[in-house]
Amino acid sequence: MKNKLYRMKGLTAIFGFAIATSLIGCQADKVPENNNTEITQNNDSTDKIDEYLQSQREKDTVAESAISIMLDGADKLKNSATEAANSEEVQNELGKAMDNFQVLSDFIFNGAEIDGVTFSELSDEGKQNAKNALTSLDNTINELVPDYKNRFKEWFTDTAAKGLDSLDTLKEKGSELWDEIQSKRNTK
Repeated sequence: MKNKLYRMKGLTAIFGFAIATSLIGCQADKVPENNNTEITQNNDSTDKIDEYLQSQREKDTVAESAISIMLDGADKLKNSATEAANSEEVQNELGKAMDNFQVLSDFIFNGAEIDGVTFSELSDEGKQNAKNALTSLDNTINELVPDYKNRFKEWFTDTAAKGLDSLDTLKEKGSELWDEIQSKRNTK
């Protein structure tokens, strides 16, 4: 019984709300004649919207200015870092690091000596220290010159291909010269 009563109250409330909404909608369709109060309210609303939009534009301008300053600072940092990275001193240190990497690689993988000692003569701890040093050098160089191994590989293969082309050209010229040399030698 209580459930039916609650449902009836709920239906009554929904029905009442629907009627009120309809009546309000009908009132909104009527255009008041010479009602200065409504025109003033509309002007006030328009002024408030304009003020809000102006306030938003001012906030946007302030934020854009601050962001621009931040981006300028980032650009200056990037330029400074690039100048520093390209300095002669840094390039010299990078060259030394690359040379050290090669020496350490040869020591670990190719049986080369460092001060008369080979990698195979080291204890397990000494071998691990050498491997850690190689990894550290690799990480440092890769941080300064990202993807340096692939870059070097591309440079090396390009250079080797050009060198082989040059050798082919020299070989062709050399065989011509070889015939001349042999004929001169035979005439003596």
